[in-house]
Amino acid sequence: MALDIRTLIMLAAVVALLNGASLRYVLREYPADLAPSIRLWTLGVLAQATAWILFGLRDQIPDGLSIVGANSLLSLAFAQQVHAVRLFGGLPVSRVAVYAPVVAVLLDEIVFTYVVPGMRLRLLTATPLFCLQMIQGGMSLVSGATAYRRSHRLTATAFFALAAVLAARVIYEGLHAEALRSAFWDSPMQTLVFSFASLFVVVATLGFVLMCSDQLYLELERQTMLDPLTGISNRRTLDMLAVQALASAQRHDRPLALLLVDADYFKRINDD
Repeated sequence: MALDIRTLIMLAAVVALLNGASLRYVLREYPADLAPSIRLWTLGVLAQATAWILFGLRDQIPDGLSIVGANSLLSLAFAQQVHAVRLFGGLPVSRVAVYAPVVAVLLDEIVFTYVVPGMRLRLLTATPLFCLQMIQGGMSLVSGATAYRRSHRLTATAFFALAAVLAARVIYEGLHAEALRSAFWDSPMQTLVFSFASLFVVVATLGFVLMCSDQLYLELERQTMLDPLTGISNRRTLDMLAVQALASAQRHDRPLALLLVDADYFKRINDD
């Protein structure tokens, strides 16, 4: 049995609000270098919540809000999250590439709401733009230097999974001209799309939180391995490297040598 679509939409709104509030509370004390990406991601989650609320109020508020405003805000939310993961990964951010789909969605919704009204045309032209944004987010996570981390792969999976569902929706609706009778028509495809939209907020945000935790752990680990004054490896690192070198020498039956250097008057340099 298909679920009530309006209920799914409002559920997505509640889930996004809870995730946004939780993210803001949990990550506000993270290091300052993570703050810009955390802020962008949080804004994206809260923008998603607002967009879903506007969607859910369809036929009760003006179309300018429930259609044009909701879709444009949802696209902006996705753009902010793409921006966040690129910033997090230290990747170059082209604001044109990231935010151009938002402008395209806005224009699309205006045209097919007021100029050439048509819900099916609106869906078939706007959904590929949302799909593109999901692919942007996923590719930003798998192409970075930290793509091997499981937290990055989890977040990328959320992006790619929603992209696949949106692509399937375009194909399905394109082949079934009468499949979508209204915005809240209870069909298997509608249920699938909005169910995945609700799950995306949860899984992607969980992945992003784990990404932040991984980054914090790596920074703490780096600080324990380096001398805070000189920035060079400390005794803990030396011990670890020595154990690795001895194990490698024994495994490959190779000789191992240790070179000690005594620098005269090094204390003068250290004191400076």
